[in-house]
Amino acid sequence: MKIALVTGGTGKIGKEIVLYLLKENYEVVVTFKDSKEKVKELKKKAGLLSENLIFFKCDLSNLKGIDKLLSQFKLKYSQLDLLINAAGIFIKNDFENTTEEEYDYVMNLNLKSNYFLAQKFSKIMTVDSVIINFSSVGGLIPWKGRSLYNLSKSGVIALTRSLALELAPKIRVISIAPGYIETESDKNDIEKMPLSKIPLRRYGKIDNIIKTIDFIIKNNFITGIVIPVDGGRSLI
Repeated sequence: MKIALVTGGTGKIGKEIVLYLLKENYEVVVTFKDSKEKVKELKKKAGLLSENLIFFKCDLSNLKGIDKLLSQFKLKYSQLDLLINAAGIFIKNDFENTTEEEYDYVMNLNLKSNYFLAQKFSKIMTVDSVIINFSSVGGLIPWKGRSLYNLSKSGVIALTRSLALELAPKIRVISIAPGYIETESDKNDIEKMPLSKIPLRRYGKIDNIIKTIDFIIKNNFITGIVIPVDGGRSLI
């Protein structure tokens, strides 16, 4: 059985990724920061497959937390086949009044964690293993009022390309850049992106992300690219 590590695996997209991987016969390690309720919810959704789930509570925004995660992981596993960096934060910030603390928080969680997770875990990853980093349309085009987010997600794309060179030929590294991905909880979202900004005139679904991950995992001749899953949003 192959082993996958999914950071942010209890989030609205992360949990669906985990369920997909379980159905693909992976044993899945999931990181979470706070919510034990979300852990219980994911276990319940996984049903009998939850026996192939293991959860680690950790803070990925600092190297101490990442080192602790690696130590816990190695107590149970000797190798890793798939790393999906889905943990992150999507926030607004007032550029003129942004503090150093705000800057560090966003950059550490959205970008620094991806760098050091790859550095630490690549040492135990198998031949033809895969790292998938979650960027965003915000990493491709700027959004006013989200300069920190835009910067961090642009960094994820640059990191993905660099790591693809650093870790080839053993490990493939690809980034997914989602646009607006709608879930049931988003139906009444007052900040929903206007359809006029999306060429395909519809919102993405989580299944669009899952199908992209499936394509990445099963196509072993791609690396170092960013795949926008955005209905054409990044073209405007």
